[in-house]
Amino acid sequence: MTEHDAAPLLQVTDLRIAYRSGRAETEVVHGVGFDLARGETLALVGQSGSGKTTIARAVSGLLPDAGRVTAGRVVLDGTDVTAFRPKDWRPLRGTTIGYVPQDPLSSLDPLQRIGGQLAEAIRVGRHGIARAEVRTRAVDLLDRVGIPNPEERLSSYPHELSGGQLQRVLIAIAIAADPAFLIADEPTSALDVTVQKRILDLIDELRAERGLGVLFITHDLALASERSDHVAVLNGGDLLEHRRVEHLLTGAQHEYTQRLFSDVPAATPGKYTHLRLVGRDEQPPVVSLRELGKVFPSRSAKGDGVTALDGVTLDVAAGAVHAIVGESGSGKTTLARIVAGITPYTSGTVTVHGHERPREASAFNERPEDLLLVYQNALAAVDPRFTVEQIIAEPLRIGGKGNGGSSRARRSRVIDALDSVALPQTVLGRRASELSGGQRQRVALARSLVVAPRILVLDEPTSALDVTVQSQIIDLLFDLRTAHDLTYLFISHDLGLVEQIADHVSVLSRGVLVESGPAGDLLANPQHPYTQELLAAVPGRELFERSTVAYR
Repeated sequence: MTEHDAAPLLQVTDLRIAYRSGRAETEVVHGVGFDLARGETLALVGQSGSGKTTIARAVSGLLPDAGRVTAGRVVLDGTDVTAFRPKDWRPLRGTTIGYVPQDPLSSLDPLQRIGGQLAEAIRVGRHGIARAEVRTRAVDLLDRVGIPNPEERLSSYPHELSGGQLQRVLIAIAIAADPAFLIADEPTSALDVTVQKRILDLIDELRAERGLGVLFITHDLALASERSDHVAVLNGGDLLEHRRVEHLLTGAQHEYTQRLFSDVPAATPGKYTHLRLVGRDEQPPVVSLRELGKVFPSRSAKGDGVTALDGVTLDVAAGAVHAIVGESGSGKTTLARIVAGITPYTSGTVTVHGHERPREASAFNERPEDLLLVYQNALAAVDPRFTVEQIIAEPLRIGGKGNGGSSRARRSRVIDALDSVALPQTVLGRRASELSGGQRQRVALARSLVVAPRILVLDEPTSALDVTVQSQIIDLLFDLRTAHDLTYLFISHDLGLVEQIADHVSVLSRGVLVESGPAGDLLANPQHPYTQELLAAVPGRELFERSTVAYR
């Protein structure tokens, strides 16, 4: 091994970064330092706003115009890049640095075919390469990252691929010019656990094969512990701990790190066991599905349509947390929207509190006091022009019990709903875009609670949140259940979270109910191979089971 090979691939020393707003400048990263060796993975972990992505952008020359490195050094592959200008970074893009961003839909050109975008990345590292060779290389890359029918997929547009496939395309683009350094910025945060596992397995394989140094940005400490050699824990722009994974697992030193561990569902599977509603299944159900079927019409006149749900039968007990789990495309959200009366269904029956849902959907919920749906993306589900007060009051204006009465009565109910989700009245005049992810999710809950429903259908309510904020939302949901005698139909792909909170679990695979039963029994002894696969993909599960440290 030469001296150059032995040197760290990335060296960050006393890095300080500030953002400018008008004449004021605010430091957001405070003297952070770490090294990354070739062939190893370093995870930067912390909540939103901790500085993870800012550091990743600084070491790859992607800081926005308002951001700048005010002190410290960044040395990449032996070259000091601290003071590099945009033109200095261009030769490194793709060839030295590969970047896998978080959101594939916003990172890929929706008007350009996959093959064209991949070809552009290939040409970065191979000037003058023949067109036929570019195509061959593109097919090989798509095949390498596990895209089925890679030659056909070259002509596909981004919207024609699934989320997992799009993430694989981004990885193919990132490695197209054989970089030495790969930044993976929350590459799997919106993916199912099984797809997430495949993507991270792929990155691990590429790291081992090519000697890549990987900087892995994540808010999930379980994922970081499972997939990294070293973990750097950040909070508010400060580096709190930087240790090898095995040392962090056996003795996190900082209180913040310990709290991050305690908020990971896989580390504390029994956190809510005392709140389990034993025996509720014997009560009359408040939601009942019998042989529920849903077929979406085919785009082609000759097609038979797409079966989203096939003969699903299940009951939801009063006061229970009934989880519906499965991968993307399993039918979870379709089932949720049918139960909420938003999507029509093809066959079977849906009964909510003794009232059978008509097969045709309605734009107007005539019985919001029975059941309401809380959407996955709280920001996309509301009018961006509305203030928080208008968002929460909207169900009262368009339906609700007696339309909420006078404007004074409506405001009183809005404030009560806001209080119930532990938000201050100071947020009433803000818009959703001005709130954090956790605050937006609380507003979405308040918006539902304002009409006093008895059942909430929660569609992936925490999938995009940090584990700490997720833990706060789950605590809130249990408090609300007690205060308002609520029943939850909880839609999720996260078996770690479901194992922690659910009373009953129903598992969907391609529209078919493959397994259903009390959570403790089903998850301790899953009978169906699909459920077993889902459980095996829960990040950190085996790691924490082997650990002798109890995070509570």
